Amino acid sequence: MLRAHPLLEETGDLSHSRVAILTSEEFNDFEVKIPWRFLRTRGAEVTVIGDVVGEVNAHRGDRTITVEKKTQDVSYEDFDMLIIPGGYAPGNLRSDRDAVAFTREFVESGKPVAAICHGPELLVEAGVLDGRRVTSIGGISDQLVDAGGIYVNEPIVIDGNLVTSRWPNDLPDFCLTIAYILANQGAEPEPGG
Repeated sequence: MLRAHPLLEETGDLSHSRVAILTSEEFNDFEVKIPWRFLRTRGAEVTVIGDVVGEVNAHRGDRTITVEKKTQDVSYEDFDMLIIPGGYAPGNLRSDRDAVAFTREFVESGKPVAAICHGPELLVEAGVLDGRRVTSIGGISDQLVDAGGIYVNEPIVIDGNLVTSRWPNDLPDFCLTIAYILANQGAEPEPGG
């Protein structure tokens, strides 16, 4: 439960934080909306970006979210963190040059990039995994390894500015970790925290 987690005390007010959530059609509704809500309730400015502006559909059910800006209309300089949720959206975004370039530039900037479930597919396409420890849903672990990543089956894997997580069951730890990083200007949580 989020209220009992030791990192929660160190996430506090995030009103100084600007976060981009990169998604598209067939997103995973939990992986988009839970971090979106968690960060917004702590004051972060959260902007949903993607390949189109307007409502996009989740891959299950009738849930939607509104993409506010296209990736071609923003810069990594506009944000403090990038979140790449899963579902089928990352696979769809792999063919969008602007989304791939935005992801690459964000990682190369040194700012934190957090991806969950199928989200690391976009990191594969951006070519930023060489020698990096990462995790994801098991079904794409071979893609991460083929792209030079070192696959680790753990709920949260932090390697420099990359934060990766496996699937929706890991969302409590994922949300707390990204909030902690934002609150502490990119610092990694202590091991075991």
